[in-house]
Amino acid sequence: MSAGRDHVAVAGGGLAGMSAAVALAAEGFRVTLLERRTALGGRAGSHLDASSGEWIDNCQHVLMPCCTNLLDFYDRIGVRDAIRFHREIPFIDTAGRTSFLKASPLPAPLHCAPSFLALSFLSTGDKLRIARGLAALLALDRDAPAARTVALDWFRARGQTDRAIRDFWELVLVSALNETLDRASLHYAAKVFVDAFLSHPRGWWLGVPAVPLAALYGEPVARFLAGRGGEVRLRSTVVRLDLRSGSVAAVEIEGGGTLAVDAVVVALPWRASGELLPAGALSGVPAWQTLEPSPITGIHLWFDRVVTQLDLAALPGCTIQWFFNKTPALGGGPDEGSYLQLVTSASRAWLDRTKGEILDAACGELAGVLPETRRARIRRALVLKEPLATFSPTPESEAARPGTRTGIDNLFLAGDWIRTGWPATMEGAVRAGYLAAEAVLEAAGRPRPVRVPDLAPAGLMRWLRRPKDADAHPPQRR
Repeated sequence: MSAGRDHVAVAGGGLAGMSAAVALAAEGFRVTLLERRTALGGRAGSHLDASSGEWIDNCQHVLMPCCTNLLDFYDRIGVRDAIRFHREIPFIDTAGRTSFLKASPLPAPLHCAPSFLALSFLSTGDKLRIARGLAALLALDRDAPAARTVALDWFRARGQTDRAIRDFWELVLVSALNETLDRASLHYAAKVFVDAFLSHPRGWWLGVPAVPLAALYGEPVARFLAGRGGEVRLRSTVVRLDLRSGSVAAVEIEGGGTLAVDAVVVALPWRASGELLPAGALSGVPAWQTLEPSPITGIHLWFDRVVTQLDLAALPGCTIQWFFNKTPALGGGPDEGSYLQLVTSASRAWLDRTKGEILDAACGELAGVLPETRRARIRRALVLKEPLATFSPTPESEAARPGTRTGIDNLFLAGDWIRTGWPATMEGAVRAGYLAAEAVLEAAGRPRPVRVPDLAPAGLMRWLRRPKDADAHPPQRR
């Protein structure tokens, strides 16, 4: 590869593919982004509902200010203003009581301590136990072998009660990691709490897109690439990589099209990548033979009346972990009723259940936390299961995650499943895309950082937490 207008094909229009394409286009490469679906976004995208003509997000996706590379990507394509950040998190327990987690003027990591102590769904004893658990996570060496263990065992060994685990640790971590604590790695559990909740007073704010994900990504990404000589091709599935003299010379697209390339970034989920990559592209046991999937279920409910004034809430003690009120964000008024999205992460128990069974269970839980739903009529309901939503972040999964380079000099990997230092999140996907862009730049003879630094620790955390891994704070690009 040279440093000129080389043609790079990116297979996969999810966040990893979009971020790789945008970063490479910004560096002067001519990029073709190939996506098999009718809209960009991948698993963090939308589908066009045939009955209503509306774009419906597959599931509610959120971010935090600690997701610095994701926010950088939004800045690049000009959509950061479409993200609304919530500075407090409502919790509604099964008794219908609402309490709020919010920051105080105290320095990190104590900024949320006053509101945490006021949470109504935790006993005083459990709050003290959780505080000790958080202190232990702060002291944990995440790179040590002891951190490569199951999170649940670690919490139980430190005196966490079943209720504290269910209503606090699981509520936060299952949502963040999309895995139950009896399977999730302690390494990533510590990362969620230390990096997001404890390191900075605003690191844990919840950012929710104010538009459907298809609108957030589609036109802005296409416009960005077109302005730099590239393009987005929807309904374009890459079915084969044409190798010549040990390099990829072209990609074949379903239906007979062929695209000559100088480099290829495969930004597909791990199993789809395994079907596309040539034999021997990766050494050792391929990730698609060892990584396990974890599902997410999204439930969409349209009510005939207003059922809550809250924009969102976490639901301790419920199978549904969160609800998101999409009505105000999408411009709906009180006469239009309420549109709620409910999220259940690591929803293996629901994979074999029917839509009716899931709706009965979900609405039963919702009636306990939002009494107005008992009197409301459901005008419409959707249940969207994503069986392969993310890989399962078990203690063994990290060793199975490959880097972005392959055994073929102009073939690169992206995707939230490669080795990014993050679990399968939107931030992890963008980091993977940026890592792929860095690898392409290096192969072109002009190495340059694309990733941006983490949110710097604030308050007391400037002394309590010092990153050991230089990759945690990559050099700022100029």
